Amino acid sequence: MSETKKIRTHKFTDAHPYLASFLFAVALWLISAFVSIGINVLIRMVIKDYPLETGPAGTIIGALAALLFYQFWFRSAFEGHLKGGDMAIGFRSAIPYLIYLAISFVLSFFFVPDVNFRLISLQLLFTAIAAGFIEETIFRGGLLTTVLRKMDSPKRILPAALISAAVFGIIHMANVFSGADVLKTVLQSANAFSSGLADALIYMTTGNIWVNFA
Repeated sequence: MSETKKIRTHKFTDAHPYLASFLFAVALWLISAFVSIGINVLIRMVIKDYPLETGPAGTIIGALAALLFYQFWFRSAFEGHLKGGDMAIGFRSAIPYLIYLAISFVLSFFFVPDVNFRLISLQLLFTAIAAGFIEETIFRGGLLTTVLRKMDSPKRILPAALISAAVFGIIHMANVFSGADVLKTVLQSANAFSSGLADALIYMTTGNIWVNFA
């Protein structure tokens, strides 16, 4: 006779899903950051020019460590971000988004004078990888997943996606305080919102964050 798994209760998270989603987003950011820096410091001892903040090995391991912490915290009701779902459906749902990115790339190449693709370097590639893994971990892995715990109706799925996308867009407005151009920052935030909405819907299609990482 198989034993029934005991489901842990999470009274605070269930009573305050939006506050809890923010707290888990911060927690996942801190875990991924500390693990990432630790791994990259070790690699730096062997490879002199390896970047501490954006090294891909540390970034990936840090993101996975944060997501496993989240899975451990909500066991056994939550099986995790890294398994389950139909990956093929997830990748198919990402096709419109990939087409949008391809069109944006082409338009930037021809119509944005400040863009110089010759300046793309290994460091820039590492930065892009780091940003992608960290953002998916924090906003889809932490914020969105926590909000969805209380979204027990299909009608509430879109609002959950909109909330996570809105927060994702607003966060990018902080670039203004570092001296960025206001108009460009607004456009960047709008793009972050649309990207965040697409990423949220792709993630919710399968419940598997590997699609977003890819």
